[in-house]
Amino acid sequence: MGPPPPEFVARGSHSSKFFNEQGEFTTLKIDLSRRVSLADLETSLENEDDSDKADRDLFLKFMGKMLQWDPKDRHTARQLLTDEWLRKHAGYKKPEGG
Repeated sequence: MGPPPPEFVARGSHSSKFFNEQGEFTTLKIDLSRRVSLADLETSLENEDDSDKADRDLFLKFMGKMLQWDPKDRHTARQLLTDEWLRKHAGYKKPEGG
């Protein structure tokens, strides 16, 4: 995710308890100075063939829709219900003619 956007930190009424002016955590030793993708962090999903890779990529895209610092950038539950990965694994079938 990388560091929180400065405008996100600035909006928080308690931000100064947790972040310094550079957006770095002050209470935890967590390095947020560089942006790291979910794909770079993921180590557990199977990736044996192209279909596994495609499913892995869909899952990471799904997770990325939720893992956003700013709530206004996150997808809602309703929006997530239309996600390709979730529909595929929930057994969702498109209604005929729709």
